[in-house]
Amino acid sequence: MNEPEKVIKAVIFPLIIIVITLGIGKIVSGFYYAYYRYASPFDFGHTWYIWVISLYVIYKIELKLFYKTKNDSDQKK
Repeated sequence: MNEPEKVIKAVIFPLIIIVITLGIGKIVSGFYYAYYRYASPFDFGHTWYIWVISLYVIYKIELKLFYKTKNDSDQKK
């Protein structure tokens, strides 16, 4: 995979995950505040674990894309 493809994937994948996290966060916060007020995915008191999981998934994707092992550097020479 060449460098521009990596950069595009490094931007697109986290954006997709964040959009999915926003939807899940809205659903989860809606369970807490369905009858009282507008549910917000940024209500971190109730949705913090969803954000932590999504950040971990983004971290693992970025690590897999950009981590270079010793074998990878030997093959390019």
